[in-house]
Amino acid sequence: MITTLNQDSCWHVHIKDYHCGLTSAVFSPDGTKIITTSKDNTAKLWEHNGELIHIFKGHTGWVNSALFSQDGKIITAYEDSTAKLWDKDGKLIKTLAGHSEAVKKALFSPEGNNIITVSDDDTAKIWDLDGNAIAKLIGHQLSVTTAAFAPHGDKLITASDDSTVKLWDITQQPVNSSFRHSASVNSAVFSPDGTKILTATTDKNAYLWDLNGKLLKQLPHGCDVSNHCSVKTAAFSPNGNYIITTSDDGKTRLWNGKGDRLIMAINLHDHYNNLTIFGRSGAKFASFSQDDQQILTTSYDQTAKLWNFSGSELI
Repeated sequence: MITTLNQDSCWHVHIKDYHCGLTSAVFSPDGTKIITTSKDNTAKLWEHNGELIHIFKGHTGWVNSALFSQDGKIITAYEDSTAKLWDKDGKLIKTLAGHSEAVKKALFSPEGNNIITVSDDDTAKIWDLDGNAIAKLIGHQLSVTTAAFAPHGDKLITASDDSTVKLWDITQQPVNSSFRHSASVNSAVFSPDGTKILTATTDKNAYLWDLNGKLLKQLPHGCDVSNHCSVKTAAFSPNGNYIITTSDDGKTRLWNGKGDRLIMAINLHDHYNNLTIFGRSGAKFASFSQDDQQILTTSYDQTAKLWNFSGSELI
């Protein structure tokens, strides 16, 4: 392990009512910085070595996610039904207001000129960088949990608690592909080459699909936490050689890029007496650095941890 980023303000303020924990952590495109988001209503920008650079404050709800654009801008998503666009120094550029419920995630298009937000109001919205909503994606029956652009920006996917993933083209029309699951979908991403879609669900499985909706591989997790085990995230490494997943049994699992071989399953974090509330410990979110050499994990233990990756183990 390289370093630990400790979001301790939440620990001291909210431990009694369990409103604690990091919600996400991601690398900047050049790998030199990390941004974390938390249920303490803040996002924090860190140097790669764990030095705190900036705290994003002034929010009235949990910060659910944050992501970088290629030129260093930052977009954050909030429980207060807004998203906020920041410059690379942490100065607020624009607040995106238009959803009626919590915004679960916000991300940039590959070219960086648009933003998509997804919300508990069952919709996704596409925005320009001036904060204007230019499209509303309607079709899900329950909360939209996540979205992702294809690498070339010509397609995007949305996932929902209604157990579906929808594939859209750039005109915001659904493509004739169906990705139906048996349970809520927590995450969905394109493969780096844009030919596959990887999903994670609450039914103990992750799934690999082609763009026509054909199931290519099921990645079973075989965990049992009070008869329920949600796979929280599933993501490709930037070169597509690996898949990483996190789940309610506390384990981070590393697979080969085809999803047909489990390389390792390991608990990378300690819990903090949250079993009666969450029924789980360990990592809940994981992502790769752009060079595939490091993995970033977050946990209900209030920390984000940065790990060296040798291809078969974390150091």
